[in-house]
Amino acid sequence: MEEPRFTRRTAIAGALFIGILAFSSVFLPPILSLIFPAFHGVNYDNPQQIDFSLPMAPNGDTFNLRDYRGKVVVIYFGYTNCPDICPTTLYDLHRTMGELGEDASEVQVVFITIDPERDNSQHLADYLSYFDKSFVGLYGTMDQLQPVYDQFGVRVLSKEQTTGALGHTADTFLIDRSGKLRVHQHYGMRPEQIAEDLQILIREKRS
Repeated sequence: MEEPRFTRRTAIAGALFIGILAFSSVFLPPILSLIFPAFHGVNYDNPQQIDFSLPMAPNGDTFNLRDYRGKVVVIYFGYTNCPDICPTTLYDLHRTMGELGEDASEVQVVFITIDPERDNSQHLADYLSYFDKSFVGLYGTMDQLQPVYDQFGVRVLSKEQTTGALGHTADTFLIDRSGKLRVHQHYGMRPEQIAEDLQILIREKRS
């Protein structure tokens, strides 16, 4: 007895549907991630232009953020006497530069002190060189630094407000090649995740 034609058609359509689902589940996510890359950090819905000037360790030369247009800039706020979070983050950023390989030349890491009373220019330079000689350290008076903290929404708590160490916002901030604040990354992100976020910003002006 001949099998009903509609049954064969139904079987073929079902097999095609299953094949399409299998193909989509395997190949579609990587394709979409290339077309619409997603940050591991939190991207800003309305990126704002950022600009500031501060003295740069160790010579006191003026660092102007606008002079770094064309590069991706990583901003981290911390202090040299920090017992744990700051050195961990700086070491992870050093490892991130290794993850980037040749693209590390497209990125500038900038460390801004939250402890201007103790972080003098030479001490700051020596401290950063321990992690990576390419890292730039910025300092200044509190009157110079506070407007920069405000641009990034960074909070600094005194030792009296904490348990003895300075408290501060531990996020890392990524600024794109045009000088806009695009992403903030929470403490504890892995170097490969940081590098992947940076690669998104690095590729933007290449295409």
